[in-house]
Amino acid sequence: MSDSYSGFPNPFDSPPPPLPGDERFGGRPGRRVTSGKAIGALLFGVASLAFWIFAALPAIVLGLIAQSEIRRDRHRLKGSSFAWIGVILGVAGVFMPILWFSIALKSVGGSDYSLGSLSAKERIVHLHLGDYVSEQPFDDGPAFFSAPGHSLKGLLDRLDHARTDDSVKAVILTLEAPNVSLGQVEELWKAIRAVVDAGKPVYAHVADVQTGSYAMVSGASRINVVPTDTVWLTGMQMQAVYLGELLDKIGVAPEVLHMGDFKAAGEMFTRTGPSEDASKNMDWLLDGLYGTVVDLIAKGRKLESAAVRTLIDEGPYEAERAKSTGLVDSVLHLDQFVDEIKKTHGEDLYVDNHYLDGAKNRKGSFGTLAHAGRSDEIALIYAEGMIVRGYEQVSPFGGSGGMVYSGDLVKTLEQARDNDVAAVVLRVDSPGGSAVASEEILRAVSMIQAEGIPVVVSMGSTAASGGYYIACKADSILADAATITASIGVVGGKMSTEDLWTSLGVGWHSWKRGANADLLDFVHPFTPEQRTSMQTWMGQTYDAFKAHVQEGRGGKLTKPLEEMAGGRVFTGAQALELGLVDEIGGLRDAIVKAAELAELEEGEYSLRVLPEYMTFWETFFEAMSGRESDATDLALSSAPRPGRISLGALRIPGAAQDSATAVLEKLSPAESHVMLRALAAAKILGEERVLALMPELSFGN
Repeated sequence: MSDSYSGFPNPFDSPPPPLPGDERFGGRPGRRVTSGKAIGALLFGVASLAFWIFAALPAIVLGLIAQSEIRRDRHRLKGSSFAWIGVILGVAGVFMPILWFSIALKSVGGSDYSLGSLSAKERIVHLHLGDYVSEQPFDDGPAFFSAPGHSLKGLLDRLDHARTDDSVKAVILTLEAPNVSLGQVEELWKAIRAVVDAGKPVYAHVADVQTGSYAMVSGASRINVVPTDTVWLTGMQMQAVYLGELLDKIGVAPEVLHMGDFKAAGEMFTRTGPSEDASKNMDWLLDGLYGTVVDLIAKGRKLESAAVRTLIDEGPYEAERAKSTGLVDSVLHLDQFVDEIKKTHGEDLYVDNHYLDGAKNRKGSFGTLAHAGRSDEIALIYAEGMIVRGYEQVSPFGGSGGMVYSGDLVKTLEQARDNDVAAVVLRVDSPGGSAVASEEILRAVSMIQAEGIPVVVSMGSTAASGGYYIACKADSILADAATITASIGVVGGKMSTEDLWTSLGVGWHSWKRGANADLLDFVHPFTPEQRTSMQTWMGQTYDAFKAHVQEGRGGKLTKPLEEMAGGRVFTGAQALELGLVDEIGGLRDAIVKAAELAELEEGEYSLRVLPEYMTFWETFFEAMSGRESDATDLALSSAPRPGRISLGALRIPGAAQDSATAVLEKLSPAESHVMLRALAAAKILGEERVLALMPELSFGN
C-alpha cells in the first residue's frame, strides 16, 4: 500500500516551492525548456522496451511450437528442455522491463536505511492506514503486482522501532476508513500507547473514522478531524445471515445436525433468525466486545466508561461537535495539521513516509535481531481463515484466499520441528471449518511439543470452534480481550436438493447396494436411521473435541467443561475467567512468552516467519516449470492475500456464479463478505459433512 494519503493532497511528498527568479533550468524566470537529453533518454527507453518485447515474443512462440512438434515426433526430434528454457527466458524478457521499472520506482521512493541500520537523521514517522490490515505478512512483489495494505506485524514492527529509535521524535498516523478487526484494534491501541508512554507524541489525522478505528487511535496524543467530516461513533452491531427461507424457496432442504444447544453455525441454513439459546449467547458475546471498545476509548481519552457509553449513544458527531465533546482535539485540514506539528517540532525534521519499508509486511523480528543459529529461532506460523483439508494451488497472481489448508499448515509445522527451532508461535485467526483438518493440525502441534519445543498460541480476532480445536493443547494461549473464541461443538449434515430438481422438471433415479449407500447423497434427505447414524458419528467427533480440550486445559478450567461447551462463544476476557485461555495479550506478548518458555533472553533469539513465502517471480517461474501440479510441493508456496474469499475458490457452476456475482455486487463489502463465507461453509459442509465451525458474523459500527 502506498503511504500517500488518498483523498487529500499529501504535504509530506510535495516538492519545495520554486524560488523567485530561479533561472537554473534555462530561459526566463518562471519558464522552463525541455531537456534534449531527457528526450533522448525517453526515445532510447522506448527502443529498448521494443527490443526486449520483439525478441521475447518469438522466443515464446518458437519454444511452444517446438514443444508441440517434439511431442508429435519424439522418435526424430529432441530438445524439449531447450524449448522450455527458450519459453521461460522469453517470458522473463517480456516482464524484465516491468521488473526494472518496478525496482527503479522502489529505489527512488525507498528509504536510506535497513532494518538493522537506521539513519541517525531526526525524523517524524508517517504511517497511513486506508485499506485492510492483514494478519499474515506478505512479500511485496514488483510495483505492478504489489499487494496493497499493511500486515499487523508490519505495523507493530514499525511502531515498536519508532518507540526505541532515538532518531524518531514523533509519529503521525493518517487514517481513511481503515478496515481493522477488533483484535487488531486492541493490539494497535497498545502499540500506539507504548509510543506515547515513551515520551514521543502520536498525532492522528482521521477521515471517515468509525467506532472501531476511533477506539484504535483514541490512545494517540492528539486526534485531528477534517472540517465537515463526521466521527461515526455510533456503537457496535453484530449481524448473522440466515438462508432458511431462501433455500426453502429454491427447493433445497438443509439436513443439518448439531451437537450442543448453543452450536448455532447450522442455523444459518435452517432458520430465518436465531434460536433463543443462540440469541442469548450472542448478546453475552456482544456485551463483552462492546465493553472492550468502551474501555479502550475511556483509557485513551481519560474519560469514565459511563461517559463514553453516553457519548456513543448520542453519536454520530460532525467535526466541530466532536471537538466540543472532547472526542477530537482539533478540526483542521491535513496541511494545517502538519503546520501545527511543525510549530511544535520545528521544520528541520525529516518526515519519513517510508519508515522501515523493508519491514512493512515481511518476516523479521520484533527488535530482537541477534541470530545465533536455528536453536535460537522462534518460528511464527499463521492459521488465518476457514480450515479445510488439502493443499492450496499455487499461482503467481495469488491463491484462493481466506482458507487454512491443513496439508500446507501441517508441512509448515513439520518444517519448524525439523529445523529444531526454540519455540513456535501459532497465530490463529479462524472461525473453524473441517473437523478432520483441525484434528490433523492439532496432531502436528502435539508432535512439535513431543520434541520439547514449546508452542504458544496467539489468538487474533477469532479463534473459535476449529480455531480453538487446533489451539487447545498449546503450552500457553494468549488472546485479546475482544477475541471471539471457544464455540466447542460440531455441526454436520448435507443439503437435500430433491425439491429443487422437481421444480425444474428434473428427475433423479438411483440404484444402490447397501442400506446407507445414499447416506451422503445430495438429492434425497436422510432417513430416520441415517439421521441417527449421523448423530452418532458427530457425537464421536464432539467427544474427541472435548477430550482434547480437557487434556489441554483440564487443570486450568474454572467450571465443568460441559458448562462451557455446547457451542457457547466467549470473548477473550470471558475465556480468561473460565480458564480457556491463559493471558490477555497480543502477538508481541505471545512471542515474549515463547522466548520465556524456551528460556531465551531478549536479544538472544530471532523471529522467523514460516513458510518463507516466495516472491512473485519465484512463484511465476515455479508455475512455468509445471511444479504447481504437485500438491505436496505447495506447503511452502506463496501465501494468498489474507482475509478474502473469491467465488472462484468455491467452484460454483458458471451460471450460478454469474447470478451470485450479480447479487453480491449489490451488497455492501461487509454483507458480501458474510455471504461468501456462508457459501464457503455450505461448500465445505457438502465435502466434510462434520464441521467444527462457529456462526458467520458481520460487525458494523
